[in-house]
Amino acid sequence: MVCDIGYERKRPDFTLISAGRLLHIVEIKPSGHQFHDEDFARLANYVHAFKDFFAANESLHAEFSRGWRIDLIADGVAIKGRTDEYTFSKMQEDGQVEQSSWTDFLIRAKTAHEMFLDVSDQFEVG
Repeated sequence: MVCDIGYERKRPDFTLISAGRLLHIVEIKPSGHQFHDEDFARLANYVHAFKDFFAANESLHAEFSRGWRIDLIADGVAIKGRTDEYTFSKMQEDGQVEQSSWTDFLIRAKTAHEMFLDVSDQFEVG
């Protein structure tokens, strides 16, 4: 997949990672950030866009047989709108969004990195 950003001073809002036949869309908020109503409005647009994109591109199902998920890294959720709060919970229940704190994210990253290094050490030629 190619991501084309047309504005030199802008940075992507998310990163795409393929792992285990699942496309992860990683949305990272700053450490200490509470995910709020304005953040949710953007996230809801991402969910709709990926649903539409996968529906329109059936060939992606072979590559990503487990579908897609938005991995949201934010230190809390502070959505005040009741409808948005309900919709966010439904997205989590449906597996479209998984929220993790920075601490959880860093622990998982550290563990994955250690596993990588352990495997790498096993194949080290020396």
